[in-house]
Amino acid sequence: MRVVMAFDVGGTNVRALVKRLAEGSVAEFPGAREILRRHGGSKRAVLGFVSEVAGLLGPDDVLAGAAAAFAGPVADSSARMTNWPPPNEVGADDLVEAGLPPERTLLLNDV
Repeated sequence: MRVVMAFDVGGTNVRALVKRLAEGSVAEFPGAREILRRHGGSKRAVLGFVSEVAGLLGPDDVLAGAAAAFAGPVADSSARMTNWPPPNEVGADDLVEAGLPPERTLLLNDV
């Protein structure tokens, strides 16, 4: 089954939502829930969280796409979190290494 993921990355919290795409509509992902984690704000913590959420997929699931909205400026396929300690920049490549799909992962500013 095709699955999409969305992440909301703030200065101190991150959320994830996982949904299935079923015949052109969005359906609940079995066992998935909105996940809210207080992580203290760091690149390492966010990438660990993304990896954990990507690990929810089963063997028959295909991650069709993902979006990550950051509470900081986004340019050139990376987001910079100004209130995090260095390293405070998260790139699309970092998210792909954490388990999101290459060329189907979108970074956004959450404004």
